[in-house]
Amino acid sequence: IPSILYSKPRTIQALNIWGKRLQAVPYNQWTLGATTALDHWIAVDVLGMKEETWNRLLSGELESDIQESGGNDLLIGDKARMNDILTVRTSIFPETAISIFDEEEEEAATLEKDIGEDISDALDSTESEKDVERSIDELLASLGGFEDDDEEKNDEDKRSDALSSAGDDDLDTRISKMTDSLQEWRMKNDETPYENWDADTKEKFNKWQSEYVSLVSTEYDGKVDVDATREALLSEPAIDRESSEDFWSQVQDEANAEILLSSLREKGAPEPSENESSSAKKCREALETFLSLPYEKQLRRLVSIGTLRPVLDEFYKESDRVKFMERYGATLLEGLELEHLVVDPEGHITVRDIGDDSLLKMENVNSDTKFSIKMIPFGTDEFGMSRSERARMLYRAWNIQKAGRARYAEAKFKKGEMPLREE
Repeated sequence: IPSILYSKPRTIQALNIWGKRLQAVPYNQWTLGATTALDHWIAVDVLGMKEETWNRLLSGELESDIQESGGNDLLIGDKARMNDILTVRTSIFPETAISIFDEEEEEAATLEKDIGEDISDALDSTESEKDVERSIDELLASLGGFEDDDEEKNDEDKRSDALSSAGDDDLDTRISKMTDSLQEWRMKNDETPYENWDADTKEKFNKWQSEYVSLVSTEYDGKVDVDATREALLSEPAIDRESSEDFWSQVQDEANAEILLSSLREKGAPEPSENESSSAKKCREALETFLSLPYEKQLRRLVSIGTLRPVLDEFYKESDRVKFMERYGATLLEGLELEHLVVDPEGHITVRDIGDDSLLKMENVNSDTKFSIKMIPFGTDEFGMSRSERARMLYRAWNIQKAGRARYAEAKFKKGEMPLREE
């Protein structure tokens, strides 16, 4: 019996009941009501989660979560909580450790069937059947249940990966060395501000900065503000790889973040010292501001930072950072107001001004169409992302339908109206 249950006799009694049920019927033959009831019991009775938290985990991403992701505080830590439930269940009852791949395949098959049957009304009735199928494909791909059957494309991707592997390794090595050098420059700036460096030292730093910027930027980034970049690079305190790794390991999930937060609240912010450097002062003031926030908001901030490690960790491999941005870049940008080229009958931008025929063909616009540049939230239907929006709508509708079915099945199981074994 796990030590966490020693003070919970009723939970121990329930543990024995669940164990007997597993002995009587293999877990992979359980009904939906039984499996939902087991996870519900682990979440609330064993892990001490609130019913509100369990309901949110069961429902997945609902409309309220989407609205909050547009700039307000987002409910975080749910992925860690779901992992906790799975870890505890498979630790107490190892026989419930079903193959993840089997679950994903079954989920994808059920999803494809149910979306077609139960959620078709959520789609715009004026859309063509081809657009509907494309939306479902995008949805399945976002859930990891869709694989491209085009073997030629896979072969090409493999060859491309093999050719770029050496280049990625070289880039990672070069940026890694530059990041280590950056810490040395920061330590020097802490001892003596850049403004007081001699001409030779400034020249060496400027040369180093030029090389660093050329490594981490692209031609699409436009002109780089050298002075602002220098101030941004040197304003942060120096940190070694070991200390950096130690910090990021403490915010990798909500459980670790809570431990770190308790330690920070107990220690408090350090007192200002006479010889305090500018970077140390900046860190102290930032910590004071952070500690003045409510506990729940502090925890959300830490977990959010942990989630964004590939973006924020200077020591993170550049090739992995690029992969992260390619996969989640659109999600991170969603809701931010960015410049977009939109169709506007009164606009002053013509097709000739754009000059990209392939783009025009892809968007099916006429040669006399006019455009203008507007600030529009990224990820909205206002600039041609309707398919993406419908995919999210389908996903939310699917979660609502799936959660409702699970709650109904659990209620019938607890009342004895649904058997343990799937018939």
